[in-house]
Amino acid sequence: MKTSFKPFLTLIAVALLLLMSTTAAVASHWSECHFELVIVDISETHLTIDPRRFIRGDGSGMMDERSCREKVGERKIPVEDVADGIGLLGPGARLQGRWFEYGAMTPEGPVLHRGWSFTPPDQP
Repeated sequence: MKTSFKPFLTLIAVALLLLMSTTAAVASHWSECHFELVIVDISETHLTIDPRRFIRGDGSGMMDERSCREKVGERKIPVEDVADGIGLLGPGARLQGRWFEYGAMTPEGPVLHRGWSFTPPDQP
């Protein structure tokens, strides 16, 4: 009597393919842009920035000066997006600003966190 392992190996291969196809995909990205900037205006809900000097960009993709300026721009930022340095904000304040965005795919769906942090100009 001759035994063949081919059907058994095929069954294992199919089971592995099914298992891999039902596993949650993990896709993630992160980006950071650092600028010296001036706070143009601030209200209870928004602040307006003027990014002056590009310091650096970093992330899972290319974050050069052009990319960072496109992401940041001269625009109004919701105060709720400020993670750190809220006490430093005032019209005319010269600060270092860091814009960040972190994203990932979880089993429950996509997660995205973005915001700003501000430090005095002499701190990294």
